[in-house]
Amino acid sequence: MPKRLGVKLKERQPRPTSCIVCRDSAAGYNYGERESCAVRGSLEKQVEKALEWYPQAAIRHSRLGSSLSSDDLPIDSSSRFDPPSYFSQEIVVLNNPIGIERKMEMIMLTLIEMESAHQRLRFGHFLKVSYFSNIFRKSTYAPQLYTELCIDDFLRGPSKLGEKFEVMYAVPYEPTAMRMVPIEVIINKRVIMELPNFDYSTKKLWPFQDVVYSIEFIKALAIYQLLEKTTQRTLLASALLCADFTAAFYSYSQNSAQQQSPGSTRFHVDLIAAMREVDLNVREYTLLKSIIICNPMLEGIHPCDISILQHEKERYGMKYYLFSYVSLSDARKYYLRMFSHGEARKRSVVLAKYLNAYASFLIQGPKYFADILSIADIATRLTSWQKVHLNLNIFEHIRAIYVKTSLSFASMDTKQSAIKETSDLILIA
Repeated sequence: MPKRLGVKLKERQPRPTSCIVCRDSAAGYNYGERESCAVRGSLEKQVEKALEWYPQAAIRHSRLGSSLSSDDLPIDSSSRFDPPSYFSQEIVVLNNPIGIERKMEMIMLTLIEMESAHQRLRFGHFLKVSYFSNIFRKSTYAPQLYTELCIDDFLRGPSKLGEKFEVMYAVPYEPTAMRMVPIEVIINKRVIMELPNFDYSTKKLWPFQDVVYSIEFIKALAIYQLLEKTTQRTLLASALLCADFTAAFYSYSQNSAQQQSPGSTRFHVDLIAAMREVDLNVREYTLLKSIIICNPMLEGIHPCDISILQHEKERYGMKYYLFSYVSLSDARKYYLRMFSHGEARKRSVVLAKYLNAYASFLIQGPKYFADILSIADIATRLTSWQKVHLNLNIFEHIRAIYVKTSLSFASMDTKQSAIKETSDLILIA
């Protein structure tokens, strides 16, 4: 049959493969996600019946007064909301997201344990001596910085976080402090200082140590062993961004507006302020850190590994979106548990909280998710600025050159000619 003239053909969307909830063949999209007919029908019927029943129960509760308990609430037999009639069928679909939550929770616990090992590697941990007392065992893993050190030296061997995330043992150290120097002074009046006699047993060279700790964190990821050598080298070279993000979150968790380390600089204030604005917690920080690391757009990624990193990034991102969505899980699980035990008289209060929380998520959830992801852009932009203005290049070299500003500005004029001859400086931060 010939096509009619003047009729604009509608562009067909690709057919979805499987539902994200029940894994059956998907019938279409709902709020941008794949959904099957069973899931769509069950959710629509549940919301429709809940909305029909809840206003009547709420009105009865307000008329009887708040002094009555929820057990004394009368149940109108004329209400069309009848949970036992459809509960046996709907619980199969409703239980499936809870199973998904449990699987994703295992991934979340692994990431949190890795982050805890990362912090133990940086600072230390509390060791339980007895039932009543604990002692703080300080971390002593302090790799030494030397001229010939490069990224390839970190490719060999397992992560220092350990397979079981054990603590590193060595001679204890005492943390040291350093005066905060404006970043303009660091850029304009830089002095090269060799550190051949740096005492690693008593203190840490934080700008270098944080990068090494981030390298060990990247190597502990499960996806790291599946990548090509070139991709592994590229990911390890991006450890500076991971180190800045880790140090900024530690300062934020300690309620500090400045980065808390001897090598801190002022540009981290914007990153800490962004974390404080969205009230970032440990789980969100750990997932966002994994999203930042699994970046398939880095220069030097092997073509075969782009899809692997993209899939891993989407997996963490989807888990993050689900984490915002399943923040209602407590109310939903209690709601299901009441019906399973036949406690139908208590359902009004819980259903009210569930519907209010669900409506709040539909309004605030996507915006909150976008605000969280914007922190990754801020961290990337600040690290790029740091590399450009401080001439950092840890991809090619890690040298025993540490740029430090002398507090005696009178001596700067005599060294100005030497500084101009060494314009390409390398700083580990």
